[in-house]
Amino acid sequence: MSGVAPAASRPRPSRSCQRCARRKVKCDQLRPRCSRCVHGDLECRYENGNRYGNQQLTFIDETSAVAADYASLHGKVRRLDGMLRDMGSGSYKQEDSTGSSATPQEQDIGHLYLGSQSDSRYVSPDFFALISQEERLLVAGINSLLQQQYGSNLELHASVFEPENTDLDACGDQDLRRPSWTNGSNSGTIALTAQLCGDMFPPPPEWTSEDRTTRYAARLTSPGELLDGLPSGEQCEALIWIYMEGYHTISPLFHGPSFLQDVRRYTGGNDPSNPNLDLHFLALFTAVLFAGCAISSRKRLGEIFPGQTREDLSSKFYQGAVRAIRLTNFPQSPSLNTLASFIITDTIYLREEQPLTCCSFVGLATRVAQMLGLHKDPASFPDLSAIDIQVRRQLWWSLVAIDVQVALAAGLPPIIDCTTCQVQELSELPEDLHHPGMPSKDHQKSILGVIVRGKVEFYRKASRILNVIHSNRFSREDLDHVLSLIHVIKSDLDARIQEIAEMEATLASPAEMMNGHDDMSMLRQSQSNPVLAQFGKAALALLSAKPYAIIQGPVRRQKLESYLNEKDPQAIAGCRKYLHGFLKITQRPEFQPWHWRWPGQHQPLHSIMALIIDLSTCSDDTLARETRKLVDLAIYMCGPQENNGIQSTEDGHYDSRPLSMAGSKAWEFIRETRSKVWIKAGLDPVVLTCPERAEDIHFDGEGGLMESTMDFTPMVEVPMDLMGGWHGLDEDWLNADVDDNFTFDPSLFFTGESM
Repeated sequence: MSGVAPAASRPRPSRSCQRCARRKVKCDQLRPRCSRCVHGDLECRYENGNRYGNQQLTFIDETSAVAADYASLHGKVRRLDGMLRDMGSGSYKQEDSTGSSATPQEQDIGHLYLGSQSDSRYVSPDFFALISQEERLLVAGINSLLQQQYGSNLELHASVFEPENTDLDACGDQDLRRPSWTNGSNSGTIALTAQLCGDMFPPPPEWTSEDRTTRYAARLTSPGELLDGLPSGEQCEALIWIYMEGYHTISPLFHGPSFLQDVRRYTGGNDPSNPNLDLHFLALFTAVLFAGCAISSRKRLGEIFPGQTREDLSSKFYQGAVRAIRLTNFPQSPSLNTLASFIITDTIYLREEQPLTCCSFVGLATRVAQMLGLHKDPASFPDLSAIDIQVRRQLWWSLVAIDVQVALAAGLPPIIDCTTCQVQELSELPEDLHHPGMPSKDHQKSILGVIVRGKVEFYRKASRILNVIHSNRFSREDLDHVLSLIHVIKSDLDARIQEIAEMEATLASPAEMMNGHDDMSMLRQSQSNPVLAQFGKAALALLSAKPYAIIQGPVRRQKLESYLNEKDPQAIAGCRKYLHGFLKITQRPEFQPWHWRWPGQHQPLHSIMALIIDLSTCSDDTLARETRKLVDLAIYMCGPQENNGIQSTEDGHYDSRPLSMAGSKAWEFIRETRSKVWIKAGLDPVVLTCPERAEDIHFDGEGGLMESTMDFTPMVEVPMDLMGGWHGLDEDWLNADVDDNFTFDPSLFFTGESM
């Protein structure tokens, strides 16, 4: 056949004698001497049938090896055939790289609650309620929590189907009543559709029981109505600076100097017919007013708006911000300003106990950000100024932080994959550095820049930790990888804390700093001042301890506690450090501008749960007693309505941010778990025994026990049932097993808090 090389011929041994072969003459091959050698009386020798001398050929028998290979291949074929049959019957078990069979429980795939009407809810192993559990109560307890937290709410809205002549007064103490429509329009249908099908804007908090009886149908408004609804110029100015000092200093979403310059067109009144009216900036402006109102102290807000409550004002400004964003045709026609407005408006009331209220927001905001090209580094695009580049990076990394924050709280993987992210880090320089008219010779970092950069770096690495946790199986190698990331996080944040401390030493006191009253001077002072420096150090210290709480659930479920203690003995101390630092931030009145974030958005659910479960196995020593004080103080700081979570105080009054019924179930779950552990230790679970101040609990800065003498700190002993609102213990759950054989299966619960 053409194209096929001929087979190479084997060399044949010569039949001539050696002399004739060497002389290359014909040999008659007579033996023992050929004719030529006889005629010349020469010695005649012949080869022994092998051209290569006396080398012997060796026969290798490979029959057994071929048979073994055949048996191995035959076994693999049989296993594959069995796997195909099992897949058809639904009983397929995966096999890991080591060849060992792994069942779903061994792979730790999490927990799936299946309810009625196709209602389901999945949580991964890092969900807070999966840190520990009693095996017999796992399914019932977790399913009950998920059903109450995330179950269908259609029954709450059943009253909207009532006929027109229904007597609302006859409904008694129902939480929800049928909305009363003011005219014969289809507003009722609009409200019902929003309730059944969802909306990209959640309703404002239900501050009072009356708020639950009314549902407003969202409607579009005109620019003139929005402008007419703005407060006075002086009131706008006050709310703007509350926002700039409290929200913008830890989560900047726009360029502060540019915003302050552009907003002057609206605070002094504006003609809605003005062709230069920027609806997108107007949406950002109304969102800033809403956020400034929502995070303001009650005292300051009472001075700005005498006789009005923060709850009423916040609801009013919230509706104005929502209408302004809708007026821009968002998200069909987004811009940087409307995306920032959407982020501000939709996350200000985000609570860790009810994170799924923000999940749809993250998905929509991510798609809008991609539409705007924010997932690509802006420096790659021409014609963008340094300010535009920084704003685009701020928006993208803020969205990444929110995504990871929601994932940590909800027990779900992040939506955004940070490993493929091409956006560069944020600048740490002051915002006004490149603003026209400002000197550019000062290149000192701002405290705002160091805090925000540290926060972003934390969430990038936290996303990588979540990716490891959400793998099929959390092994020792995975734990080693996660611990290496935790040590990198701690090293980076410790360096930033030290950097802030050095910057703080060069700052003047707050009284000395208030020497400039123009916008740029006030802006720079708000972004680099001693109070912000102290808060930044405390907040970054919290983040450095957070990962230890994140990993507790997966570690316990895979029974890796002893290995974790061997690799990092300070792991559980990190949970104490987080909770202790959290309570101290909450109790510092000078940190009020940021209490909307801690303890507003975030609650130490996972740290509390980890410490409670750890107490169930430790001895009753000084460390255990101090830890119980810490847990009881957290419960105590929930206030009279304890299921609203930990709250800050203002002038001796709790600054409440109410939770929905679903969110309060997380705190009920924690309280019941605490009660079982306290009973096991022989303590009264109804009484809280703790000091009033977190500083009086003797833990050092790393969550370890301080060396101290006799403790004379007065304790607060408050029965929880006298604090109001607590329904008590579930007797069936509590009495399930409280004798000497009471144990916890160390395999449930956990994720983390977030910033």
